[in-house]
Amino acid sequence: MNLEKIMKVSWRINELQFERGVFLEGDLNIAILDIQIENFTPDSELELSFYNENEKKLYVQKEVNLQQNIKIKIPNEVLQVPGQVFVRLTQKKGDSILQATEEIYFYVVKKKIMNS
Repeated sequence: MNLEKIMKVSWRINELQFERGVFLEGDLNIAILDIQIENFTPDSELELSFYNENEKKLYVQKEVNLQQNIKIKIPNEVLQVPGQVFVRLTQKKGDSILQATEEIYFYVVKKKIMNS
């Protein structure tokens, strides 16, 4: 049984496509960005910056040795406050930016408690 909630992202030079994702507040350890990158540079790094507009807090996660397909767990801290979350993607090698920085977003919605 697969409990992952996946948001797919396809990134080519000058073109970024993504499914607008919705995650529940508290979707901890199961929210994943599935990123497919074309024309990536071996031994480069993908830097992701997560920013929740309601929380006004920035989280950064880096992945080294970028591959064509990569799955990145969305930080649990980002999923604890409802709101729109912006994700900035930057492909780097050392101090050089290899692809223009792109931005995607998803929503975290409040989990409703049902009375029985």
